[in-house]
Amino acid sequence: MKSKIILFLSVTFLCFSRLYGQSDLLKYDVTIYDSVQSKGYFFLFTYKMRKRDAPGMGQKMILDGKGHTLYYRITQKASDFKMHPNGMMSYFGGNKFMIMNSNFEIVDSVGCVNGIETDNHDFLILPNGHYLLIGTKSRTEDLSSYRIFMQKKMPGSRHAKLKYGVVQELDKNKKLLYQWDSEPYFKIQDADELYLNDTTTLDVTHFNSVEKDINGNIYLSARYSNEIIKVDVSTGKLVWRMGGKKNQFLFENDSIPFLGQHDARIMKNGNLTVFDNGYGKEEAKHNARALEYAIDEKKMTVRLVWSFENEQKIISEATGNMQRLPNGNTLINYGKIANGTPNLTFEEIKITKEKVISLSFSDTVGSYRAFHYSQLPFTIHQPLVKAKIKNGRYYLKVTKPHSGYSWSNGLNSQEIEITQPGKYYVYVPYGDGGWISSKLIIVTKEQLSRLQNSAPSNQNRK
Repeated sequence: MKSKIILFLSVTFLCFSRLYGQSDLLKYDVTIYDSVQSKGYFFLFTYKMRKRDAPGMGQKMILDGKGHTLYYRITQKASDFKMHPNGMMSYFGGNKFMIMNSNFEIVDSVGCVNGIETDNHDFLILPNGHYLLIGTKSRTEDLSSYRIFMQKKMPGSRHAKLKYGVVQELDKNKKLLYQWDSEPYFKIQDADELYLNDTTTLDVTHFNSVEKDINGNIYLSARYSNEIIKVDVSTGKLVWRMGGKKNQFLFENDSIPFLGQHDARIMKNGNLTVFDNGYGKEEAKHNARALEYAIDEKKMTVRLVWSFENEQKIISEATGNMQRLPNGNTLINYGKIANGTPNLTFEEIKITKEKVISLSFSDTVGSYRAFHYSQLPFTIHQPLVKAKIKNGRYYLKVTKPHSGYSWSNGLNSQEIEITQPGKYYVYVPYGDGGWISSKLIIVTKEQLSRLQNSAPSNQNRK
């Protein structure tokens, strides 16, 4: 399948190039606004935004700073592809989080224990090697007296299934060290009425991110109640609730409530970053925003210190995230954009709010989360390709044999003949069912002509 990359270079000209990758590779557009800062590696996992989008399974993808796909693997029912402090990679694989080594091989899997169902929203390998997971537990309750469903018109089921979020920390051997249960602190009435549309099953908390600060306290994003909570791990009690109906803070300079947020992270300076989806009841919806708050727990105040929203109107129905990078830039992944319009997957923004790079899939495919890493703690062993002249013709050849080849011009052999100038690369099988790309090889018209013309005379000299 074709993929097109559009580069907007900082020297004020547009350079168009077409990349023809592995037939299964999703088509996407990349715009580079600052080629100097556009570096590193992007991790993302794709999914279809709408039923009418292009068919195909989700893909784990690693792109370089210029938007070229270095690695990808088609994976069903997966999400949250990222790297951890110990250099291992992970993604949710259906009922557990799968852990991959530097060779992209699955070496382990981790899930909740003691009868708690593993939640797919978030998973962290902590610096000490422990695992932090979100899980859910369920119980049955008679909700027939609660006329809060379907916009407060219908009563609940007599045998309604209620789901509550649970946090578990496991040691390196996957033994339970700590567990926190949300049930004592959350009521059905805390939820936004927008989500009370099923009279038989209700996800009371819908936690979609978990974070731990340097003191061991836990932060959770509770999407269905539009709030972020802080948990004291020593007592299990809530330190505070921010946002939603039970909000305890005064927002000093931000009058827009975050709605349906999908990512809450604590920075080293104690500030809180939030990806605000802006998704709520029709009259409350607003543009998706990347937010950074300074929190004063003594005064119980919150101050907005940085924010960004795209110049187009974007309402993110679900998923998405923001990541503050070491250089001060911010990566914003917009998740599932309502109706797929405008079509934008992620963009990297400077602290001055100038853009560095943006990416969008041509068929409105979204990404659950996107992550940027300035460097990798391991080497991606890209296939080596060499050029040669033979009988006046120009060839590219993968130096070592592999079980398969997929060239950017659609050919599938170890060696190909080059007759046209352009950008060439090849994918070969890598790791556990994935594909890895060679480096880009640029063949110019002048170079091709010079090499081809010089080949016969060189051979005659021999």
